[in-house]
Amino acid sequence: MKIKKGFEFFLIALMLITITSCGGNGGGIGSTGGGVGGSGVSKPITSKGTITKFGSVFVNGVEFETTGSVITMDDNPGTDDDLGLGMVVTVTGTINEDGTTGSADSIEFKDDLEGPITSTDPAGQTIIVLGQTVAWDSSTICENSSSASIDCAALAVNNLVEVSGFPTTSGAILATRIEIKDQIFDPADEVELKGTISGLTATTFLIGTQAVGYSSTTVFENVSISTLADGMFVEVKGNLATGVLDATRIKLEGEGLDVGEDQDVRIEGLVTVFTSCNGSDCTFEVNGQHVQTSSATEFKNGIPSDISVGVRLEVEGTIDANGVLVASEISFHNERVEIEAEVQSVDLTSNSVMLLGITVTATALTEFDDNSSSHKEPFGLADINEGDFLRIRGHLDNGSVIADRIERRDPESNVLLQGPVDSVSNPNLVILGVEVQTNSQTQFEDTSENLIGQADFFGQVQSGTQVKAKGVFAGGAIAADEVGIVD
Repeated sequence: MKIKKGFEFFLIALMLITITSCGGNGGGIGSTGGGVGGSGVSKPITSKGTITKFGSVFVNGVEFETTGSVITMDDNPGTDDDLGLGMVVTVTGTINEDGTTGSADSIEFKDDLEGPITSTDPAGQTIIVLGQTVAWDSSTICENSSSASIDCAALAVNNLVEVSGFPTTSGAILATRIEIKDQIFDPADEVELKGTISGLTATTFLIGTQAVGYSSTTVFENVSISTLADGMFVEVKGNLATGVLDATRIKLEGEGLDVGEDQDVRIEGLVTVFTSCNGSDCTFEVNGQHVQTSSATEFKNGIPSDISVGVRLEVEGTIDANGVLVASEISFHNERVEIEAEVQSVDLTSNSVMLLGITVTATALTEFDDNSSSHKEPFGLADINEGDFLRIRGHLDNGSVIADRIERRDPESNVLLQGPVDSVSNPNLVILGVEVQTNSQTQFEDTSENLIGQADFFGQVQSGTQVKAKGVFAGGAIAADEVGIVD
């Protein structure tokens, strides 16, 4: 178990003694349910996500007991002492009826990247490793070579780092953990890289901008030298010589979960493909895993229309006969923000735009799309001008609005703002610093989009409540035609 304090061992031992002395054959540790404090009937589960806490291992809101579990670290045997906060792991085991405790049969960790830092951008919260952009946010765990927590901005060029996180469609990685394995990179150190092959030749290919060389001496797994192809997702291990990754091993990997039909699954990650949303019926992918929602799906901290490429989600559900994860619950990782308005200013130095008086920051992970009549491709922050009409979907990070997606559209007369309420004073409220004014003509809605009265609406809204407002922006305030509470 990942428990460091002798007192905690004592408590567990005391619990076991108490259960035994009472002659218990039912709940608790060692019962049919198994796990930490489990009771009743347990069922199989596969859970992939970040480790958020120890005392056993917490992944996707479940505390998994690790006694007797098989732990692998990058295909090598490991122990629970090798696990660290922020690592993305796959847990297979059982979950108890309470839905919050279980027992791990196996815990598998595979990093996304290991290599030397070649450049840093503390202001932009990014580093470059093996040609890949690695971004961090306030939830990223950064540790030095002594396993002490550090400010991610202290990462330095030529540090050898191991990165765990969630790949994006742009090839960047949102890091959940960055660990310095060595302060100074040694060319003899093995490096590791995962990604999609492009530019394949008889002896080389690219993953992002990193050149990879291979030969007949390279060891291949799940693929052969003759069947390599552009578009394959592979793991490459080798040595870095003159900027080229000389591959000693290339392994073809699947991107989705390899689990059977009716298997219970929890998965955390970024939306990598968004297909469609028709009401609550949405089709998309989270890190390569196909997901389907329906009217039976429960949404937390957001609504179906908040789903878009780059949004971080936790999905619970079961796998159907086609390998699709049918979602029973969708949880948005951060407080959701949505803005539709004209651009007031653009600041390329700080990678930000201002709308409705709100500063929105773009990062290396932000997706850009031009759906205006201009249809500019490629489209980025430098192409945005004052007066452009944007639709932004993002999240709050330490009080700042971070854009997950920026879409340019043709101008509209109304604006939209969704976010947590700062303060309430009927008939007005403040969202992200913007005053929203309501009156007798305003339409009020509850979390199910049912019309309710003004008094009912303000009776349910308080500081922190997610509210969406539509109306006309003038004089620094929104005169709202519609306001609704977002579940």
